[in-house]
Amino acid sequence: MKRVIYHLIFFTTFLSAFYAQAASSTCGCGSQTSGCGCVEVKPDPQHPPGFPNSLFNPFGCFKGFDCPNGISLINLSDRELLNLKNDISQPNAKIASVNSAIQITQTDFESILQAGKSILFSQGFFDYFYMNIGIADAVNAQTWTLPSNLAEYVDGHTSRLDILLPSQIPISMQVAGATHVLKEVVSEPNDGEADSYMHLQVDGTEVTDLGSSYDFDEGSDDNFDEEPDVELYDVPLELGDNQITEDYPIEENDNGNFLKIRTETIVDAFGTINTPYGNFQCLRQTENIKYFRRVSEAVAYGTQANYEIRRVKWITKNGFIFSAAVQSENSNHVGLVGFMELTRFVPTNTLTSQSAVKINNDSHGIAINNTDFTADASAILDINSDSLGILIPRITQANRPSSPAEGLLVYQVDNTPGFYFFDGTAWNKLSTTPSSSMQANIRTSNSIISENLSFRGKNQLQNGTTFIKFDTPRDDFEDLIINIQLEGDCNGVYISNKTREGFEVKELQKGKSNVKFSWRIEK
Repeated sequence: MKRVIYHLIFFTTFLSAFYAQAASSTCGCGSQTSGCGCVEVKPDPQHPPGFPNSLFNPFGCFKGFDCPNGISLINLSDRELLNLKNDISQPNAKIASVNSAIQITQTDFESILQAGKSILFSQGFFDYFYMNIGIADAVNAQTWTLPSNLAEYVDGHTSRLDILLPSQIPISMQVAGATHVLKEVVSEPNDGEADSYMHLQVDGTEVTDLGSSYDFDEGSDDNFDEEPDVELYDVPLELGDNQITEDYPIEENDNGNFLKIRTETIVDAFGTINTPYGNFQCLRQTENIKYFRRVSEAVAYGTQANYEIRRVKWITKNGFIFSAAVQSENSNHVGLVGFMELTRFVPTNTLTSQSAVKINNDSHGIAINNTDFTADASAILDINSDSLGILIPRITQANRPSSPAEGLLVYQVDNTPGFYFFDGTAWNKLSTTPSSSMQANIRTSNSIISENLSFRGKNQLQNGTTFIKFDTPRDDFEDLIINIQLEGDCNGVYISNKTREGFEVKELQKGKSNVKFSWRIEK
């Protein structure tokens, strides 16, 4: 089985290069077949442009391959085409740091890759924004800022990997020397689902990819060690670290195509990156990715790249990583960036239903909407829509929770259906009209009916005010006697307005409390 599901998540090198060219060509030759070809791939109507233009013919198809209509993007899982495991990596030419203000140490990597976390990796292909890229500077700290709606730019593709201990996977899938395992469930066209395991070793000198193994639902499992092992990061990662890798995604003679990708990386700046998820100390890493092409094994790769692109990556001590291709840059080092990748590490139990789900959004509210609005600063949960509502759980009376929390809300579907809330003592039905009771005294001798009307209810101020509505409009509203009994501390309240429809209760001294109170109306 020659397949590699090689996401590399926060250490992506090849994929960063693959998606880094902001070209507008799409791969689809239509009726133009002369001299046109695409690598055989999974059907995809649009091709995220990534390979240099020189490798494509005018129709956007990869030169030298048959190009079926509607076929676009190289299958990144096909080892025979991409051969990602045939890396040639030159050891880190480690340079003494000029400034050690920020280092990502072995302890940091161990914390980032702690079992029980998951990696959320997302990419964006077609959107761009301007940002300060900064300069190579090992002495002075810099500040970079990402847009508040960053998620909008990386919604093209998302994947998840769970971090496990080696002992948590089948023995047959283990690779000797691994200290951490990244698990992903992948779909195989012919073999059904497979558990893909990427085996990492973290020690005091480097983070290393030892190899991958696959546990297929059908067919034979596959397990192999990386030969040679691939260094992903130097440990500690610090200013001046640099590395050169060469990948041969197309190394066999396939209609005269050979491709070499040379990636030169260096950690060249440090500072703070401001993100929608918080502000973090970071290192900046610059990647220069060079593409070389030759038509046969008899011809050496040239010394000049057919195409070259530049990517910038910001790496933090807590695992937040953002990278993007630089499309253009002005003299003030403000660049247009695109083909972005975002990596975050979150507790796995916030993503699974196998245990209680807890969401810690670092003191930020959670927004649910389709407009990319952020949550209001006063709200822990901010739900926004101009055409949809919130559906509260619908249950029978018998199924109401036996030990409800005060304030719990449900919609009861039987025995006087409606919204019910628990006030800490009993369940109460919500109503748009106040609860009422009537006491009638009848003196039959005079055939006169006199009524003592008494209306009672409970309510709560919202930012210092609330309005209580009568069940029906009353013409005698001016004659009503309204009593308020506070159930908490505030500046005091008063009836600010009585109308045929109801009355308003306000807090004194322009208070803004949310105090609860009970009220009674007599006539």
